[in-house]
Amino acid sequence: MDELRTRLQALHSIAEKIISLSGSTGASLGVLHNGEIKLTENFGFQDHSRRQRATSDTLYNIGSLTKSMVAQAAGSGLDESLVAWNTPVSSLIPEFHNVDRAITEQCSLVDLLSHRTGLPTANVLWYQGGSKSLVNKKDLLPLVNAMSPTFSFRSSWRYSNWGYSLAAAVLERVTGQPWQMIVKKRLWDPLEMKHTTTEAMWKSLPNAAQGFMALEDASTFAVDAQAIDDSSIMGPAGGVCSNVNELFIYYCALLEAYKHRNEDNSHSISGSPFKHVPTVFSAHSVLPYPTVPAYNDTTYGFGWARGYVPGALGIISDNSGMVQSMPIIGRGALPQQLRHRVGELCDSADWLAQMYLDSLLGSPNINDFIRLTEECIQVTRSRFSEAEETLSKERVSGTVLKPLEQYCGRYYWESRFYFIDVCFDGEDLQLIIQGREDQSYKLKHYHYDTFTWLMAHDEEAKRGRFIQSTYTYKIVFSCDEHHNIVSFTWQDIGGGKALLRKENYQ
Repeated sequence: MDELRTRLQALHSIAEKIISLSGSTGASLGVLHNGEIKLTENFGFQDHSRRQRATSDTLYNIGSLTKSMVAQAAGSGLDESLVAWNTPVSSLIPEFHNVDRAITEQCSLVDLLSHRTGLPTANVLWYQGGSKSLVNKKDLLPLVNAMSPTFSFRSSWRYSNWGYSLAAAVLERVTGQPWQMIVKKRLWDPLEMKHTTTEAMWKSLPNAAQGFMALEDASTFAVDAQAIDDSSIMGPAGGVCSNVNELFIYYCALLEAYKHRNEDNSHSISGSPFKHVPTVFSAHSVLPYPTVPAYNDTTYGFGWARGYVPGALGIISDNSGMVQSMPIIGRGALPQQLRHRVGELCDSADWLAQMYLDSLLGSPNINDFIRLTEECIQVTRSRFSEAEETLSKERVSGTVLKPLEQYCGRYYWESRFYFIDVCFDGEDLQLIIQGREDQSYKLKHYHYDTFTWLMAHDEEAKRGRFIQSTYTYKIVFSCDEHHNIVSFTWQDIGGGKALLRKENYQ
């Protein structure tokens, strides 16, 4: 057994501890080095009954790893001269007409795949918990058209899943094929990745990982796996399902193509499905974190963050906002460039990846990832109390509200494909998103015509929700000159406020 494999295997007990602390029920990982599989590890269970052990064939939703596959599929369309990287989207999809003129006239595939359009994150518009998306795939363009940018076009970087869904819509328009068929035909079939899929049926397969959420005490709660697949609006941003064994195939072929890349964007390996490799791996956006020197020259493009080691990674992981400082990976190693991609009480997958990479690079002293996990968990557990404290400090006491019935009605966002009902159930106001009974939330009076719907960690977890900012849970109603409620402002949708107007007051 070689020294590297021994070094990696020695991390098993630490990995188990990280998984246990973070409230994960299972994990599967693999290490590939110079085209050779050095390690496969599987931890915990894959099913709700906790009887089936996770294996390297366990199917997981791979989330944003989907993004690099969509970008590679876009490269295949370029190779057929169907579209150019810098072709304006509006010239291919005339219905694309964002409220911002620069986005409408200039936005291209490169902009969408590099998160530099200015489109907001706005994940709350498509997902608020449960298993199903809140909006339909067919409503993508009206929704994106109504989004105001968070910064001027191409002036900064903001992570937005909407850009990848729009990029897939471009592929579908120019090829006449569903985006998932393009990815399958161009990437998975040539690589004989027979189990990687975007079909919704994957969740019913016997080797599918089932969903859990971590509670505050690190125990787990069974939930339905999120329904994000080829039929959902965010499928192109995170709808692929795969396993460790097939991802070995994918990344081994991708790295081989990168090794033999040509600067003219062709490839020199016969039969390789990867096209335009230099462009795909180039830096297209600079991540806006100039005050963090450890993130030396961190850039982004086409589903990959690019940085250097020794240095800090995980800048687009949730963990980066929950620890005092991210660990330096590769201390003592030769400087080299790195591409990387990065639930629970913390992002345990990120810590596991960084720990194994640290060992792979030969760092003499591996960072204390158990301590970092514990630090993340402590921050997560304090989020609810900190949000309560923030709201309490800003509350004006002694204010009077209107009769609750006056707030009731249906409120539409700028795109009328998104609405929220406010109803009175005889005791309290209920906020109901998109008419979904499973998306009903109790509104609590805050002050004046302002209400909140803040939930404790465990309540959110049991509903399968993402953790949101404090002001996501705050809405402010507005009146006309006759004191009639005509609208409310959602204080944060992930990139700014959103105004929703009451029906009949449009």
